[in-house]
Parts: sequence; structure tokens; C-alpha cells
Amino acid sequence: MSLSFNRFEPLSKEDGKKNVSVTAVAFTPLSIKSSDDKENAVIAIGLENGLIELWSISLDTLDKAELLQQVCYSDCHIAAVKKLAWRPCKESLGEEYNLSGKKFTLASCGLDHGVRIFDIFFG
Repeated sequence: MSLSFNRFEPLSKEDGKKNVSVTAVAFTPLSIKSSDDKENAVIAIGLENGLIELWSISLDTLDKAELLQQVCYSDCHIAAVKKLAWRPCKESLGEEYNLSGKKFTLASCGLDHGVRIFDIFFG
């Protein structure tokens, strides 16, 4: 058995000074093609300040992470994100294992007792 470890940190900062703790993560069930035609996983990251970020991570080497989207602050939680879950939309299911051109739903819940539902289209 071999173990590979790589690390990246979310871009969101609290008061512009320090990093914010990650409190929830969820991988999409499918991969996405990167600009260099490699397979990348997409991960949603929930933060202790209520924000949500979407990242693309290289499946080949796990050493390259790229921010795809930060969810608008006004659409996020006002307290820590506690859980994230992906659901593919009906038209996204099939035999193709690639996110390109597909729509997914991301659900989040937080310490603010709220649930947020996001429709995300991978163009």
C-alpha cells in the first residue's frame, strides 16, 4: 500500500488576516476534464464562516488544485457549514462519467439552522 498526501487551503479569509477552518467537504460523483484534457475531481468545501467554495483537483497527481467558484456571500450561511451533499439532476445521469455540460444540485446546511440549495451547471 502507498499513501500520497497533498494539501491546499481555501482562499476565504476572515477579516483578511487568517485562514478559515474547513468544516464540510463533498466530492461530485463525476469528474471534469481540465484544459490539458486530464481528469479532475470537483470538491465543494464548506467553511466555518459560512462560505462555500468549489475546487477542481487533479486526479492524476493530486498536486494541483484550482478554485472554480466561490459562492456569493449573500447566498451562503451566516454560520459554519456543517454538511454538503451533491445530487445529479435527472438529465445528467447516464453512462457518461464527465461533468462537462451537466447540471448538479448542491445542498448545504449550517449552524444558522438554514439549508441552501444551489443548481450548478458545469459548462
